[in-house]
Amino acid sequence: MMSELDDRDVVDGFLLALQSSLSPIDRMPDLGLFAPVTTEESSAEDNSTSTDVGDVPLDVCWANTYVYEDYTQTEWVRAGFIVLYVVIAVLSVIGNFMVIWTIARNRHMWTVTNYYILNLAVADFLVALVVMPLKLIEYTAPCQWHVFSQHAVLCPLLYYILPVFVFASILTLAAISVERSVT
Repeated sequence: MMSELDDRDVVDGFLLALQSSLSPIDRMPDLGLFAPVTTEESSAEDNSTSTDVGDVPLDVCWANTYVYEDYTQTEWVRAGFIVLYVVIAVLSVIGNFMVIWTIARNRHMWTVTNYYILNLAVADFLVALVVMPLKLIEYTAPCQWHVFSQHAVLCPLLYYILPVFVFASILTLAAISVERSVT
């Protein structure tokens, strides 16, 4: 395959242009890194769904043709994710709630800077309360559960509120910095 290339097509080992009749896939040597595209028909016992692509049944959980070991599905990694996420989420909820409660209860703390800190605490509180449990489910749930692919609300909700809360935190930190540097 590579013998069909002219010297002007390859510079320093990089392919510059392809002839229009050949696709890039045809140019790649088979290194044995990719699994075959076809999969066996899945059954109702393994709780997975199949999609027919032409005459080839394709399981949506195994649609990725790149073969790799998914360490997030091993038991010790999954247990580590769960423990870390739960500890961080609980500490974050408690700590941010204490900040919110302190500023809300003490009238003398109602200053501009403390409003920024309150906004930051509310955004981080919501990340720990809403986003972190959903991300934990996403990381630890087996593909056969179809947690986000079968729900029309859960996936868009997560990927809408995640950047909103994160940007609220980042922009609040930026506003604190600007307010501190101006005054």
